[in-house]
Amino acid sequence: MQERETLFDQLRQARVWDIQIPGYIDRDGSHPRFVPFPESVYVALEGGYLQLKSVGDEGRMTMHMVAEPVVPAALVDDEDEFAVGSNGLTYLADAHSEFRITRIRGVRNPDGGTAAQYHCLEFQFEKSWYLFVDPAYHFGIRLQGEGAYERWLSMYGVRPPDAGEGFVWTP
Repeated sequence: MQERETLFDQLRQARVWDIQIPGYIDRDGSHPRFVPFPESVYVALEGGYLQLKSVGDEGRMTMHMVAEPVVPAALVDDEDEFAVGSNGLTYLADAHSEFRITRIRGVRNPDGGTAAQYHCLEFQFEKSWYLFVDPAYHFGIRLQGEGAYERWLSMYGVRPPDAGEGFVWTP
């Protein structure tokens, strides 16, 4: 509980400037292409990154502050070049601004152990931009925009199986 409160305290005044997905550069074709590893997503802040990382194939994720994006384990000993793909234009609609988080809502897992785990999270930023994060996607974490949280809740009824309570955090 203390870890979660400390994390939310750090987000209280943070400004978000990008949403990034780790991956690698595939140079084998006629032109280089970015290949994502969506097991984690990074919310880029002024002083670091909020890492949203899926917990195996369990449809849950954790949130942690990190100094910079972490190279996925599958790429540590690989020859592929690590990179991050920017999704800021999709979810913030502005490549040159920073936005405060005005609300986070989601569904917590009741038995997350020492680190809080979440079934889904929706971030609302200034100017009413939205980022919905769903770790139950087959290929890793799926990102969506406004309205996705309501669709997720309607898909599972009011509560998904084995989920804990919904929560809303506002700074």
